Amino acid sequence: MNYNLKDYKVLKTVDISKWNPDIYFSYEWIDFLKKSLNVDPFVIEISDGNKIIGYFVGAVFKKFGVKIVGSPFRGWDTPYMGLLIDDGYSRIEIINDIWIFCKKNFKCLYMEVCDRNVVIEELKNTKIKYIVERTYSLDITKSEEDLLNSFTKHCRKDLRLFVNRGASIKKVECTQKFIDEFYQTLIDVFKVQNLNPPYSKQKLEILFNSIKDDNMLCLETYNPDGKCIGRSVSFGFMDYCYAFASGTDRNENYNQKNFLRWEAIRYWKSKGKKHYDLMGVRKYKLEFNPKEEEFYRLIFTKYKMLLWGRNIAQKLYWKLNKIKFSLKKRND
Repeated sequence: MNYNLKDYKVLKTVDISKWNPDIYFSYEWIDFLKKSLNVDPFVIEISDGNKIIGYFVGAVFKKFGVKIVGSPFRGWDTPYMGLLIDDGYSRIEIINDIWIFCKKNFKCLYMEVCDRNVVIEELKNTKIKYIVERTYSLDITKSEEDLLNSFTKHCRKDLRLFVNRGASIKKVECTQKFIDEFYQTLIDVFKVQNLNPPYSKQKLEILFNSIKDDNMLCLETYNPDGKCIGRSVSFGFMDYCYAFASGTDRNENYNQKNFLRWEAIRYWKSKGKKHYDLMGVRKYKLEFNPKEEEFYRLIFTKYKMLLWGRNIAQKLYWKLNKIKFSLKKRND
């Protein structure tokens, strides 16, 4: 294959719609990564002879002096990236060639790629290290009636009780007031686990200000007295929509958690989306009778000790998070 390295701004001019990609390939999302994480995004143009067959999207950064390529990397709040490529080409072969290219051109020692279209049959025939990731997704091309009938009995009961108890829901603008209140909601959610949110309010502001209004849905639920009792944010792009985060007031029992998800599904369905990614495999999401999907985080490293260091760093992050939470709680 032939490769041409392009500046990340190329995404403003390249039509990526033919590959029906995730929002995580969009210029807006890559701009968010650049501004919030101090990474250098890039696009590698991939050619077969004189024919352009696609692109590889990623970013270079340094961690403890080590140059790393992420497409994406853990902690980016970005589950998928990788290749935008024509059918008929081996993703594994091209990604392996990209690793060789990045080692030579970026002098990087470590690379992670999470391409949701890599198939396990091809991956098993290689020596590439990989981690299995999972998520739940819904086919939302069905009618609303069919979707409702596919949910668990308990979930349908929750949706009815939300309405019967006089609660309400509405789409709201992503103002600074909403961001402030939404972040406080997340603080309350993680407080139950003795943790701080895994991202700062500043990072949240950069993200929400980067995404176009048409690609983001902010919802609020209210009790009969007009008090806000839950908030959620989801994203939509091309055929896909994604649950980003939500939080509810645990002292107000109107079953608002499920209704926030149901309203997001209905909204994105009305916008022509076909797939709703619930982002993860937590048990409570099973109430929507989703399909479990596997995808794979491919790991390339020049030195095995870097993989060991990466795993240690991940464990330390959550331990430090708990320690910081405990210290903050004590000072408060």
